[in-house]
Amino acid sequence: MKLHEAIIKVIESKETPMTTTEIADELNRNNWYKKKDCSEITAFQIHGRTRTYSNLFDRNGTTVSLVEDSKTEKYVRPPKWHRDEIILALQLYHRIEAREMDSKNPKIIEISEILNKLPIHKSRKEHFKFRNPNGVSMKLNNFKAIDPDYDGKGMDRYSRLDKEVFFEFQNDISGLNKIAEQIKSTISNSELAVKLYRIGDEEDDDIQGVKEGRVIYKLHKHRERDPKLNKKKKQQYFRKYGKLDCEVCEFDFYKVYGELGEGFMECHHKVPLSEIEGESITSINDLALVCPNCHRMLHRKIDTLSTEELRKLIKNGG
Repeated sequence: MKLHEAIIKVIESKETPMTTTEIADELNRNNWYKKKDCSEITAFQIHGRTRTYSNLFDRNGTTVSLVEDSKTEKYVRPPKWHRDEIILALQLYHRIEAREMDSKNPKIIEISEILNKLPIHKSRKEHFKFRNPNGVSMKLNNFKAIDPDYDGKGMDRYSRLDKEVFFEFQNDISGLNKIAEQIKSTISNSELAVKLYRIGDEEDDDIQGVKEGRVIYKLHKHRERDPKLNKKKKQQYFRKYGKLDCEVCEFDFYKVYGELGEGFMECHHKVPLSEIEGESITSINDLALVCPNCHRMLHRKIDTLSTEELRKLIKNGG
């Protein structure tokens, strides 16, 4: 393996731009490149080689990243870490010692495998380096740089979201563990995970405000879209009230649109996201019939806003 190829291997394994010093340290630690005199690679050599192969590397001061579409390498930049992934990595960070945060640790390898199963990235199957153990190890070392209780330096290439999630759960490790286990439980059902993967993100404008993250939010949407259960809910409601109107604002599509609106109404899953489990069963009583407008408003504050509270909000004029 030539030096420029080894540099590509390091940056791909870490899934992030790196300084010349970090690249040299990683090459020496893993013995991915051997000099003829067996001496160690230096940051100066990395600087020179990445400068020579400008068609492969982008440089910003001492920081090196891969050119996305070079003449000799097709590099697919890994997507940014989602909240779900950060939560799972952070749980592990609080469960192992700093000296154990190495890519060869079985616990890190296990989290890497779990991250690859999360139904949240469209590019996951196209990127065979996706969230590999090296990338997970890098994320844990990023947390070291954020952690005020860590005496060492850590790696300071963390994101704004890394820092935000870290301090959100700094004094709520039990809450962190609950959400992490909730996510793991959901994707442990491979058939369910495939169904969640098929649910698109086009409606998720407000997903950033969901504490439980994208996986549990998709589970919520999956539960409220069950066609058989929705049909039973509408039949039960119609038998009781003789109409299908929104349980929040009382809008009736049939009354306004005639036959065109007959039978039209959406279902909202009322169970709080924090209480949804992958193996639990949704009942008719877990659903509420709502119009699309009210449904969207409920989703904007899905962790805190109930159908009853939204009804009061409308009644009081906001």
